Amino acid sequence: MSSAVLIVEDESDIADALGFMLNQDGYMTIAAADGNRALELFLNKKPDIVLLDLNLPGICGIELFHHFRRESPDIPIIIMTSRSEESDRIAGLEMGADDYVTKPFSVREVVARVRAVLRRSAASAAKSGRTMRAGKLLLDENDLRVEYNGIPVKLTHQEFRLLAALMRYPARVYTRDILIELVYDGSAFVSDRTVDAHIKRIRSKFAAAAPDFDPIETIYGMGYKLKN
Repeated sequence: MSSAVLIVEDESDIADALGFMLNQDGYMTIAAADGNRALELFLNKKPDIVLLDLNLPGICGIELFHHFRRESPDIPIIIMTSRSEESDRIAGLEMGADDYVTKPFSVREVVARVRAVLRRSAASAAKSGRTMRAGKLLLDENDLRVEYNGIPVKLTHQEFRLLAALMRYPARVYTRDILIELVYDGSAFVSDRTVDAHIKRIRSKFAAAAPDFDPIETIYGMGYKLKN
């Protein structure tokens, strides 16, 4: 069965080009030109991935992003925006986006990013895993569950995979390059900044559940490891 892509984009030429190329690549597509329609389609059609423009009429893109995450914490979301400043890209990733593209962009590149993000999400969801513990921290790879001291912590697929990689060998220091290879399948579209943004997002989610607990230790000049 083909994956369904929700395209949320108010510029019709961009939405049409994305829809055409994604259809050519075997995906089903649905499109919305404003935030209200996008939320309606998301709730009714249950897409497998969202391409989300931040500058939208109706419900704004950032608010819409949080609606999607509340309804489906694991839904992959790729943000599309004309904001090209590095701070805007990092802000998008820190919200929990799986990827980020700035306009103008190559439609073929966006399709490649959709394919890569879906592949990573499918691999994570289908993984036959195990339950790992580190003190009060629990991660269950079978049902994609994370808890600290019995309190659930909801992570996206990429955040889950990142924490799982650190927990498999808790004494090991992981460079960003190694994490990109393990967690993001060596994707050429993932940078060190992406890893840092997802680490920061994991920390913020744990801080909300347990203010005095940080599961990840930064080893300056090297990378990250699970905190003892």
